[in-house]
Amino acid sequence: MKKPWNLTLGLSALLLVLSAWWVGPTAPGWKQQTVREVLTELGEPLPEHYLAPDSAQVALGRALVYEGRVALPEGGYSPYISKYFMCTSCHNNEREDPVLSIADPEARLPYVVEQGIPFLQGSTFWGIVNRESWYNDDYYLKYGENVRAANHDLRKAIQLCAIECSQGRPLVQWEEDAILAFYWSLELDMDDLTLPAEVEEAITQAVAAGQPNPELVATLKSYYATTSPATFGHIPEDKAAGYGLQGSAEEGKLLYENSCRHCHQEGGVSDFLIDYATHTFRYLERNLEKDNDFSLYQIVRKGTYASPGARPYMPHYPEEKMSDRQIESLRLYIEQQAKGN
Repeated sequence: MKKPWNLTLGLSALLLVLSAWWVGPTAPGWKQQTVREVLTELGEPLPEHYLAPDSAQVALGRALVYEGRVALPEGGYSPYISKYFMCTSCHNNEREDPVLSIADPEARLPYVVEQGIPFLQGSTFWGIVNRESWYNDDYYLKYGENVRAANHDLRKAIQLCAIECSQGRPLVQWEEDAILAFYWSLELDMDDLTLPAEVEEAITQAVAAGQPNPELVATLKSYYATTSPATFGHIPEDKAAGYGLQGSAEEGKLLYENSCRHCHQEGGVSDFLIDYATHTFRYLERNLEKDNDFSLYQIVRKGTYASPGARPYMPHYPEEKMSDRQIESLRLYIEQQAKGN
């Protein structure tokens, strides 16, 4: 007669097999890692802006980004970075794009609306540490030589944003470190990427081998944006004709609500308030074809510039942040509402 414990061991083994069958194969460990961690395992050196964030630094950085200042241990507050803007005036801190490798404003709009976040001029801080350049392309036209220093240095990009974009002051070292730590808390996870099965298998094998794999590093980076392209676009020569593209009033309403009114509502950063009153839309409609800062085409594509006595300004939308067709959608909505519809 077999001993009872043999039966127990047999049942235990059977349960383990059934459990493995039910749960499926265990996911490779790299799937629970950040993109930066996996790149390191594949032989990619750490970027110069790498910083291992601690929770205290992250909390300080979050306060600086959302509030513009922090409470000091000795009492009171640090001075505001800017009197005019918060980082969140132009930047989200969440994922904005359904496909991380493509800068497509027409895909971004319904995505951010679904996520409940605004549609803004600046690139999101989510994943900013995974990028390799900042203030790209046409930003040289606006900020000149300052861009050259910031283009491949995230710390300098942070300072440029504080001084020029927000019309504020230079950050002291602990503030710069805290903001950078907060950014590192927003780095991409491997789960954020949609990788084909063959790429996943290649990563599994490469990580297990523990050997540098530059080709796989390049492949992995192709599934998310390492830069934020910026094409400033142009104002149509004939504003009456516009861009000659077919817009949608429904899309225009989403833009008005999730873009324009982010800054131009009560409690926003702008003193120029817009609402849903018919006379507001009629005012905007009257200025559509004019050559002034209240023209939709002028303000979206060119914005305004800070000047002595008028430091707050309107940042413009590059083509990658609002398409020409979306501007026509916004125009169509304004004209529709100006008729009292």
